[in-house]
Amino acid sequence: MRFMVYVVAVLIAAGIVFVMGKPSETAQQNDPNVASSTTLAVDSGSDVDVQSVALSVPGMHCAFGCYPTVKEALESVDGVQGVELAEQKSETELDNKTVFVTFNNAFKLETALAKLEKAGFDATKIDAN
Repeated sequence: MRFMVYVVAVLIAAGIVFVMGKPSETAQQNDPNVASSTTLAVDSGSDVDVQSVALSVPGMHCAFGCYPTVKEALESVDGVQGVELAEQKSETELDNKTVFVTFNNAFKLETALAKLEKAGFDATKIDAN
């Protein structure tokens, strides 16, 4: 009986991780090979320059272990508004090792790359495809 409870708990946990790791509709609508830049108005009436860059992270091997580490490292960088994983062909394997980083003017790419290197993803570069 205990075994069945553990199996159910693992399946529920895997489902939660899967749902939380899915990119939003905005990332799915964007071409995963093109970094874009846009200006958004905030409620205070001023304009904040919000940009997005695609980063290739070749050391990222799974969506359940590596991607959360990459996301946490990038979200700790000043100016980062969000981090999303590129759309994948399969739910079980990471076939597109690209993340989209949305950021404002406070963002420093060098700092982001240094944080990723410290987290073990030292071959990260801007995805120019």
